[in-house]
Amino acid sequence: MKKWMKWLWRFMLLLALLLCMGALYYAPLLPYGWRQLKGQLHVLWHTVPLEEVWKNDTLSPAVRYRLHLIGEIKAFAETTLSLKPTDNYRTFYDTRGEPVLWVVTAAPPYALDYYYWYFPFLGQVSYKGHFERIYAEQDSARLSAEGYEVSIGEVAAWSTLGILSDPILSSMTERSEGELAELIIHELTHATVYLPDSVEFNENLASFVGQEGAKLFLQQRYGKHSFFYRDYERRLKDRLLYINFLLHEAARLDSLYRSERFRALPNAEKQRLKKHFYAELEKKLLELPLSASTRFRLRRLPPRLNNVELCDVLRYYSRQDTLRWIFQQEFHSSLPAMIQSFRK
Repeated sequence: MKKWMKWLWRFMLLLALLLCMGALYYAPLLPYGWRQLKGQLHVLWHTVPLEEVWKNDTLSPAVRYRLHLIGEIKAFAETTLSLKPTDNYRTFYDTRGEPVLWVVTAAPPYALDYYYWYFPFLGQVSYKGHFERIYAEQDSARLSAEGYEVSIGEVAAWSTLGILSDPILSSMTERSEGELAELIIHELTHATVYLPDSVEFNENLASFVGQEGAKLFLQQRYGKHSFFYRDYERRLKDRLLYINFLLHEAARLDSLYRSERFRALPNAEKQRLKKHFYAELEKKLLELPLSASTRFRLRRLPPRLNNVELCDVLRYYSRQDTLRWIFQQEFHSSLPAMIQSFRK
């Protein structure tokens, strides 16, 4: 007994030492981690089980329909597409029209490379989330002072990778059928397949599975000739035309940034060439053969394109051609087979 107690005592001392070393090593992350924990717990504390939501007589038919639809999408994703079953989307969180999470991303002024943060378990991550905008603005100010281009974006949804039960956000119910299916399947893909230090792969895979999965769901739920399927196809066609254009332009800009001639220029001349590039890019963007409604939105709310925005496109879509080739050639266009392979 004494020998057993002696080894237990040594184990406890070693564990305490390791915890202290870890706390010292990750000390700068502790305040951030505490804020994120509080923010996530606030959301979870104020979520309502769907069983309670159904009893609300003031719930509009449109929202009620969307909530039922999310349940159908989740069931389809888990049973038909072979995504990992989770407890996600069984509760509801009312955002009251306000953003819940802000994400900071940054890039150098003359390179299409992200600024990276390092987090335990996740590895290197090219974005940093905040549940309070003031902290996102503080990160933005610090990075801007260091010379980076910075973007603060609002998040439509996020995945806790199956660790917690992700709620339905009220803002999700404002999406079209196709966009809602894509979003839910995208996030469930993260809970199924996630590689540390591989943000670009993770997001590209989730984007691919989200789009292909949404088409399969709409086809099964409404039919391939339905308004919902055709509307999603039209929106997706516009989006992919826009994205492929930006991928092409990003490759051109990346070549410019990496050229010896550009690197040898003074910063003032670099800035002039960069400004000219983006001005021309925005002109060409408005000439794309998009649908009338998309062209109208682009003219009314033109995107603010910069290095960060192009990095975002690369993060989510740079590997789509490779994934499509794998999907078609190795899995004969079977999405469930592809997902099962990545799960192994």
